[in-house]
Amino acid sequence: MSYFQILIIVYISFLIINTLLKIKTYPNAGRAILFSVIFLILGYVWDAYCVSHGDWTFSNSHILGIWIGGLPLEEYLFFVIVPYGCISVYKIVNEKFIK
Repeated sequence: MSYFQILIIVYISFLIINTLLKIKTYPNAGRAILFSVIFLILGYVWDAYCVSHGDWTFSNSHILGIWIGGLPLEEYLFFVIVPYGCISVYKIVNEKFIK
């Protein structure tokens, strides 16, 4: 299974769970864009530094092969999808179990 396929499965899973539980991960589109941009910038800086110093690499057999700014496309998707999932879990726990 490729990195891209895993990310899509994770994203769709959270969309379904959020829809079924009526969870709004981001209260409005403006916040979704703001948080996505923040995570993209922080993630890019971190990854670009680590990749350029050889701390980690990406296997060409598990990525699409589309590179942007020294990182594969999937890594940019990771910077958006994983924070979305983390915020979703927080909202689900907070709204369905704590309140």
